[in-house]
Amino acid sequence: MIPQDVWDRTGGIDMERAWLRGELPRTPLSNLLGTEVRRVEDGTLTLAMPATPWFANTGGTFYGGSVGAVRRLHYPRSHPLLRPGRNLLGHAR
Repeated sequence: MIPQDVWDRTGGIDMERAWLRGELPRTPLSNLLGTEVRRVEDGTLTLAMPATPWFANTGGTFYGGSVGAVRRLHYPRSHPLLRPGRNLLGHAR
């Protein structure tokens, strides 16, 4: 687990850069889904996730909800406008 003070003093894009460099532990959901941060630039975050049968629905097609889970997992942390200690609305946490 990442201590709360790290979340409070580190901006979202800097958190993603730290994950890319392997400086922060992976989250449990990242481990479950197999997601990896591949590239972080201002305004851009590139992720990878395996498209395995484990993510298929009963019809055998890739379940779109798994992609939504990845978006929800990374978007709040990577929003480049976030300053340390602020939420998406700019309010103090």
